[in-house]
Amino acid sequence: MADAATSIFCLLYVGFTLIAVVSLHEEANGPSLVHFYCVSSGRGLGSSLRGPRLGRHKLAPTLSPKKTWEGSMGSLAGSLLMAGGLIGLAELLTQWDSAVLSYPGDIWYWLGLAVVVNVAAQVAIWPSPPSALLRRQGLRQPDSRPRRVLDRIDALLLAAPVLWYAQVIHQSF
Repeated sequence: MADAATSIFCLLYVGFTLIAVVSLHEEANGPSLVHFYCVSSGRGLGSSLRGPRLGRHKLAPTLSPKKTWEGSMGSLAGSLLMAGGLIGLAELLTQWDSAVLSYPGDIWYWLGLAVVVNVAAQVAIWPSPPSALLRRQGLRQPDSRPRRVLDRIDALLLAAPVLWYAQVIHQSF
């Protein structure tokens, strides 16, 4: 019974969070939002460049002993750079009469949204429900390649609904 409950919970968790990606894609500038989602939640570049080399101050040692403030700030900076580059590319394509990417509104809105999505992705790598279940069953090792893959998936799973709700709230006002 416990295995069945775990399987159903993980299926619902993954299904309900990934449905936000489909909802984002169905928006007026949906493909652009999905690109933005991938760029701003992809926190690996900045944190992997800053964290291991410069990371001295632990972010939350009891929850995630290897995460540092420096890695977190590097992740945020990488996300802002990538989002800014994506917005710049969209403006360049607009000048060439190509509407492949579109980010209407102020650039500060999109950069602020990149911060929100990046923070959600960083929070998601702390013990998420699927990772906690795997850890409790002894299937998740502390320093393994599958752990890093699960961290990336966890980040994407939480960032999608955060971006979707932010868009819904923004469109409501």
